[in-house]
Amino acid sequence: MLKALDCVARLAGAFNRMRALDQHARQSSPSPLDSHPAHLDHPTQGARLRAIWLNVNRACNLRCSWCYVRGAQYSHRDEMSLETAARLLEIATPLGVKKVILIGGEPTLWRPLFSFIRVCKDLGVRTTLVTNGVRFSEDPFWEAYKAQPCSGISVSIKAFNPKSFRDATGTSNFEEVARGLRRALNAPDSSASVVFSGNDPVDLLETARFSAACGARNLGISPSTPAFHNRTASGSRASDPRAFAQGILAAYHPLHTLFGGQISFSLKLPLCLWPKDFVACLIERKQLNTTCQLQHRSGLVFDPAGRLIACNSLYGFPIGMMDSEFGDCMSLFDHIHSEPINKFYDSLNCHASTKCMSCPVQKWCAGGCPLFYSIYDGECMIPGWQQATERDDKEAMRRRCLCTHHHS
Repeated sequence: MLKALDCVARLAGAFNRMRALDQHARQSSPSPLDSHPAHLDHPTQGARLRAIWLNVNRACNLRCSWCYVRGAQYSHRDEMSLETAARLLEIATPLGVKKVILIGGEPTLWRPLFSFIRVCKDLGVRTTLVTNGVRFSEDPFWEAYKAQPCSGISVSIKAFNPKSFRDATGTSNFEEVARGLRRALNAPDSSASVVFSGNDPVDLLETARFSAACGARNLGISPSTPAFHNRTASGSRASDPRAFAQGILAAYHPLHTLFGGQISFSLKLPLCLWPKDFVACLIERKQLNTTCQLQHRSGLVFDPAGRLIACNSLYGFPIGMMDSEFGDCMSLFDHIHSEPINKFYDSLNCHASTKCMSCPVQKWCAGGCPLFYSIYDGECMIPGWQQATERDDKEAMRRRCLCTHHHS
């Protein structure tokens, strides 16, 4: 397999021309946000590690049509060892990490789960389990979990009835899953989340009502994002930006009422897709959670082999390998602040358009998830982009739209 830094160079190289154009545009039109200490174009300034995500396995008991793990073929052999997980924890905690998020695959299928939870508790590190809730329907697992629980559970709700569940997950065990969801959502410090494709706001509302009936006290909503399978962008089930925006607008007031305001939106798209007053309302009500760790570099993501990756959807592109680029906290710190890594993140996070540079909500938005630009053009992502007058501005957007097609 390619060395991690070689892979970084190949990924970053695809963004370099776009980055140069963006720099030129910024020089001709300075942004008032450039003085912000945590400005996204300077991710090493103000970056603070708070958490690590451990992809502990690729196995799963569902087959959700939008999931990035499809490209990893749900392999049962692709599993993180307890030794690797404990070592990553040992490396990361001196850098200020106080939280570990366990993801997969499906982490409840991870054999060392309860042993690792115990290790984290001994170190005073919080753990969050991101789960589909299926195994919580099994009495032996439920009893074991109650004896050794995580600090919190984030439960992903897939559908609201047997038909929608079968369509979404390819499985027919809806009643069994519903039993598991009721248990998980009534556990302490539980939260619920829904991936919304944007196709039908009625489905979103029905899923929300089902979540509440199972015991959910809050709900997070996010779009389905592109993933890379076999080094190619896959957007077959990624949310259409315009449809997603309209669906959220249609569903917002019933959702707000249903959960008494305890909802949050990880929109991952340019906020100019929504009316300004709606965005202001979300910000005022603290219901907006738009950017991710990739954009503000507040966390690190590791795959089952212990390799550092930028995000789950880029699982095939490691940007660091344990025992090669890092082996302890200091070498990890040096690696994530090295020139190749900084250039890589800068390229991903550069402005999509000079229109973004003067936007008052840019820090909430960052132009949206960079991966969406691998399958959608500029006008679809940023309304009015075609009316841009600067040639460099159009070219910068074009590069961001195409960049992830050329990463290999």
